[in-house]
Amino acid sequence: MTRIYFIQKWILVFLLLSSGLLFNPFVNTDVFEFPKVIALIGTTGLLSIINIIDLYLHGLPKINWRSINKELFCLALLLFTQIISYIFSTDSSVSLMGGVQRYQGFLTNIHYILLSLNTLYFFTKYPPTKTATLFKWLITTLIVTSLLAVLPYIFPMTFPFYFFTPAFFYNRVFGTLGNPNYLAVFIITILPFLIFSKNFKKIFLYTSLTIVIVTLFLTGSRSAWAASLFGFLIMGIILAVKKKHYKIITITCLIIAIAIAGISIKKYLAPIIPQFERLSLDTNKSTSIQTRIHLWKAGLKMSLKRPLTGYGQDMIQENIEHYLPEYLKSNDEFFIDRTHSEFIDIFATNGIFAIIAYFGLLIFIIKKNAKIIFKNVHNNHNLTSAFTALITLIIFHGVNFSITSSNILLYFLVGYLLAQNISLYSPMTKSK
Repeated sequence: MTRIYFIQKWILVFLLLSSGLLFNPFVNTDVFEFPKVIALIGTTGLLSIINIIDLYLHGLPKINWRSINKELFCLALLLFTQIISYIFSTDSSVSLMGGVQRYQGFLTNIHYILLSLNTLYFFTKYPPTKTATLFKWLITTLIVTSLLAVLPYIFPMTFPFYFFTPAFFYNRVFGTLGNPNYLAVFIITILPFLIFSKNFKKIFLYTSLTIVIVTLFLTGSRSAWAASLFGFLIMGIILAVKKKHYKIITITCLIIAIAIAGISIKKYLAPIIPQFERLSLDTNKSTSIQTRIHLWKAGLKMSLKRPLTGYGQDMIQENIEHYLPEYLKSNDEFFIDRTHSEFIDIFATNGIFAIIAYFGLLIFIIKKNAKIIFKNVHNNHNLTSAFTALITLIIFHGVNFSITSSNILLYFLVGYLLAQNISLYSPMTKSK
């Protein structure tokens, strides 16, 4: 039992580390994602084999699996829709692995679902005292990743920092994630675990928070900024109503006020700090909110042409051109392969039943874990962090696309939060 636990734990730790730290040093583009995809498939496949052996030797944990039958049905439906959309894909060769930019193919999506099931099994089998290590490694990955992103400002031509020079993205940092938006979504998903952690001394906590928040700002990712603020705002309201703790909601509202002020005076700040230019609402730019709306409309029109099966995994680029305004048409240097909304992407590539299963899974999880937090039977900081992280990630995915790293974290959180509803060690079980 101890040996199997050791293997299971370190496979998950490696996967969490790989989601942020693996990269391709020879290509300063989105192909940074490829090593993360390989790690996902390899570690999830190995973990599945180990867990099947463990299941054969020791059987299922003595828990009420029926308490999450709706969530398991949604996962099964997601699996089914992945298979159907691949069978009816407009290009099965691309759909199998995904295009070279973000690798959102059939094999990748199948392993996300497997990751959730393996994570669920791990957290239902072992008590919090044995699983807390994973969250410490998650925080460690966040800090190291942030450092690797900001240090090129100080040592631009020093090994290994010249691999991550912000000059590649107009002074927006990207680190080992290959793109500023990729780094930003990675940060905002793990940030709650650092903020709510009780395992660090104050000086370490505040130093780490400073590094991480500065890095997040330097990514220039507007979607991530907004998603993180709304995620903490929602959790702040919950904590204020239930526990009368007003610190999170107060700080969040203060940051929102500063952001609004920044929008008002951005033209004065942008020459000094370029990231403030990202707050622009200029509708004539390709990075504007209006452009994002054009992409959403095009994605919805495209989806309605094949609502049942979708076009297949990673098939947006080949089918969306007809629905785009002229200034967004593809050319030699620019193309559209995502609609900048994960929800619309799922609808377009996998069909209506896939988006129903996706929403159903997330809604059931949010509802049940919100009840656990409101019951306040145990002061579970990892649960609070995971709940905030999931809300934040959902908001981000609503207005942006997913990547390998964000999906690894999403389906890891799904497995963990599912386990909180049924585990012998969960707050809900202990309260009975």
